[in-house]
Amino acid sequence: MTTLMTTVDSDVKARLTKDMYRTEEEQNYEFLYKRGQDVLLSIIEDEADAVRENIKEMCPELADAFIIDAYGRYISSDSILPMKETELCIIAAITPLKLEAYVAYHVKGSAIYGASKDEISAASAIGNLALNART
Repeated sequence: MTTLMTTVDSDVKARLTKDMYRTEEEQNYEFLYKRGQDVLLSIIEDEADAVRENIKEMCPELADAFIIDAYGRYISSDSILPMKETELCIIAAITPLKLEAYVAYHVKGSAIYGASKDEISAASAIGNLALNART
């Protein structure tokens, strides 16, 4: 990590915050689990239990990490990006992976958080650009 940081421009280093951006509450696993669960339910509603069970079958410990870290800590946190933009970024990131069910969940999530059809199409197009660049 020290070697990596030596390559960062001093102006960039000066602009990096030294403050924690996570609140004390956001460092609490019970809070993160509830927040993650709430966001997951808002996006995939009736399928949340099935998704969790599928993850649990693959790797039991991953199921809680999925709720706590993916949804509770990152996706649901608006301290960096608002939820709409987070969902749009996820669409762009997972489109090249051809995970249609997950893309559909996040298309729904982005609409729930206010994304327009044009914004969703643009995020998908960005993902498809990445896909086409790989092939």
